[in-house]
Amino acid sequence: MGTAGRISPLLVFGTLLLASALSASKTSAQENRPQEGRPVAEDLEAGQRQPFDLGLREETGVAILMLDVKVRDKKGRPVHGLTLEDFEVTINGRLWPLAAVDDFCDCDGSPGLDSQERADGESSMDRGESSRAATAIAIEAGTDETSGPAAEGAAPPVTSLPQHFVIYLEFSELQHTGRLEAERQARLWIEEGMHPGDRVMLAGFSTATGLVEITPFTTRKATLLKGLDEAFADKAYIDPFPMFLLDRLRDCPRCFNWCLKDGSLPETCYMSCCLAYARDEARQGRRALEALELFITSLEDIPGRKQILYFNQNNLIYPQRLFLPPDSALAFSITDHLQLMERVGATAMASRTAINVATMPFLAGRSTTLGDQVVTLGSNLADFSGGIASRTLSDLPATMNRAGRECCMYRLSVQVPEDPPRRTLRATVAVRGRTLNLSYRVRFYTTQERWFRHARLALMTTSRSPDSRMQVALLPVARREGKWSVDAQVAFALQDLELVSRMENRTGRWRVGALLDREDGDEV
Repeated sequence: MGTAGRISPLLVFGTLLLASALSASKTSAQENRPQEGRPVAEDLEAGQRQPFDLGLREETGVAILMLDVKVRDKKGRPVHGLTLEDFEVTINGRLWPLAAVDDFCDCDGSPGLDSQERADGESSMDRGESSRAATAIAIEAGTDETSGPAAEGAAPPVTSLPQHFVIYLEFSELQHTGRLEAERQARLWIEEGMHPGDRVMLAGFSTATGLVEITPFTTRKATLLKGLDEAFADKAYIDPFPMFLLDRLRDCPRCFNWCLKDGSLPETCYMSCCLAYARDEARQGRRALEALELFITSLEDIPGRKQILYFNQNNLIYPQRLFLPPDSALAFSITDHLQLMERVGATAMASRTAINVATMPFLAGRSTTLGDQVVTLGSNLADFSGGIASRTLSDLPATMNRAGRECCMYRLSVQVPEDPPRRTLRATVAVRGRTLNLSYRVRFYTTQERWFRHARLALMTTSRSPDSRMQVALLPVARREGKWSVDAQVAFALQDLELVSRMENRTGRWRVGALLDREDGDEV
């Protein structure tokens, strides 16, 4: 018998598929069994009065796309009194019917239907204005599923809900200057911008910590300020990748120029000097946006509209353009973030969440085309989800204070077909024939898709899913062609597994696998 060498690092990974188990079959059988001393005829008669429970369940309802719309006149004042006939919703070029329109305007001094602006019709609206301008028509949207009155054309019942805000710190895309400014702005909003009754959460993402809920939703400013201090003092939230962006931006052209002097072709020099930097930048930004999407998934069970204050500094739509010419073949080989951003916006709409982007000054605030690309990412994320975005450091406090503070809203209930397309769609809203040039993203998720998103969230959120303690026993069972076959027994506590509630299967299955590595690096 020989030995295969010592086996040192052991990486155990599991693919888990869990659901609640049903134990009703045994109980039903006992209940339906004739009792001692009781005639069978009585049991049959009782069975006719109370039919057997076959475990079948039928549900009915109507899917409603809910859009929360802000309408302002030419002077920037909220307009109330609009009706269902004043709105049109177009999704991917097709007009979708409206089921109801609710007017939630309680602003003082809001012009009504009889005001001059209302009577002038088209003159009271300016086509193509930005959602960040004071005189614009801004739109925020979300999706929901209702049944009952909504199916007959009435709007869902109106409820008074607390405001929910999330301060989301994108540590994986913050340089040192961005960290300082993000901490200052977040602290300022908590101390001065937070209103009584607001429920606020701190969350963030970094390479080391993963997706983390720093504090749960709370109305206490002291809890939020303490969590903010602890997060910025923790070295795990100092992501090294964005810190060295300036070094990468210097190294790429320096290496490229040296390469050209050696007589190499430009494409060859870009490949050897800059391609790796471009790929790393794209990968970092993609992971950040995927984490944001998963976090938004956790908000869909909270009723009402939610607001995310998203702090970003480095991430942009086309990260490869930091290092490669836009028209080069190498740049086209790297996927940009546009489709992923559309998916993030659609997920936000499904959760009735608006992403309000706080853009930190890029490259210490120097005016560059790269900084404009970062601003463009923020503007698109805000437009896709119905939020607002800052463009400069000077308008950042005002942007954060305006987020979620609308006093005049219209809720549009749009009828959804029985089998809507299962992809990201573009939605636009027209008010009295005027179509905004802002395009929103919506998507209709199946039950299985929603469950899968929650499962991914459970695996990625380290604050919810800490590492489990495991014990492993290895037993060599056979040797063939110089290699051993080893049985691995893994023991761990089942309560460490996180149950994901949204699953249709009645039975749960799980598997655990083992990946072994030898000290000498050979595969096992």
